[in-house]
Amino acid sequence: MIFTVAMTGMRHGEALGLQWGDVDLGAGNIRVRRTWPDKWRDDEPIFYVPKSKNGVREIPISVELVQALKRWKLSCPVSKWDLVFPKKDGAPHDRKTILRAGLHPAIRRAEVKKLDMHALRHTFASLLLSQGAPITEVSSYLGHADPQITLKVYSHWMPKTKTDSISRLTGMILNAKKPADEQDGHFVDTSKKVQLEEKAVNA
Repeated sequence: MIFTVAMTGMRHGEALGLQWGDVDLGAGNIRVRRTWPDKWRDDEPIFYVPKSKNGVREIPISVELVQALKRWKLSCPVSKWDLVFPKKDGAPHDRKTILRAGLHPAIRRAEVKKLDMHALRHTFASLLLSQGAPITEVSSYLGHADPQITLKVYSHWMPKTKTDSISRLTGMILNAKKPADEQDGHFVDTSKKVQLEEKAVNA
């Protein structure tokens, strides 16, 4: 579960409520459709749909995570609710148990500062943005209702370096005005004779 949250940016409750029917190992994606808020009614867990329509989403997963989930599925306890990360009796885990028995011991072994599952979600988003991923893409993975929410929280992680985007935009606009047979480049020497020779060579 820890690896899955770190590699998808899912919320803790979404991972707790994840069902195998929402994991497509062949296509390499996870569909988030519910969350487990640690609530029960008549000995049945109560699953909730995400708060916003954007919360229901599809997240692509890496080959490494696909392989890890395939291995886990072979030993995963059978769950009445088809849960991906159930307890031994098939019931959903509670959040505190995951932290106490899983994440916190891993943190101590790694000798890093204490963090929670939500910090893994923040790390997922921050690293994607630091690598230049579009804010809209990251926002859709996180399930935010509006990319402005993502921008407000993570803007400091977006690359500050300037690119050649203005030059490339100008080139696209000016190139689009040329005849179709001249849009693939230009000649260093603009004399008609050189152009004809260059075209002959490229033919």
